[in-house]
Amino acid sequence: SANAAGCDGGGIASTGGTVMLEASAIHDNTAGCSGGAIFVRDGGATLVDSQLVANVASTGGGGGIMLFGSAISLIVRTTIAGNTAVLDGGGLLAHGGATRTTIFDSVVTNNRCEPLPATAVGGNGGGIANGRTNNQGGVSALVAGGIMTISGSTISNNVGASNSDLSSRAFGGGIANVVTTGSITAGTKLLTVP
Repeated sequence: SANAAGCDGGGIASTGGTVMLEASAIHDNTAGCSGGAIFVRDGGATLVDSQLVANVASTGGGGGIMLFGSAISLIVRTTIAGNTAVLDGGGLLAHGGATRTTIFDSVVTNNRCEPLPATAVGGNGGGIANGRTNNQGGVSALVAGGIMTISGSTISNNVGASNSDLSSRAFGGGIANVVTTGSITAGTKLLTVP
């Protein structure tokens, strides 16, 4: 708790490795860029019976967790709550068509995208963003999400923020899905979990 990073991964940053959390809490951390609690690039993350609570991505996306590149994640019986991102994915952002995310029997609640006061750039997918939709400076406006499966989970009370750069109101308070190559499957599915 109460960790800070100048850029990605306020609590944990992992590049190409594997993160395994079980019965753990990561809370009140701040990333100067993305992944308020956890930032995973081109590796794996497994979260079981854990909590990502009240973390902040102060100029980027994924207030709770950002999955980047070819990151593969399994999130089981985990709560992602009260996190804030300036850009997309107040709770979770899967950034890139090669990401693979499975969320099972978990709760994603009370997360939000909050624009920077000076720029009013906000984000979509208050709870979950599968892909990125906003535009910040010279960054491309659309980045596809990967394959995401959500089963037996609750997504509630999340809020997206307006994005003046796209002259549109926020969309996907709970989930925003950029379907260039990405997809989300929600429903009942039998999974073997730890």
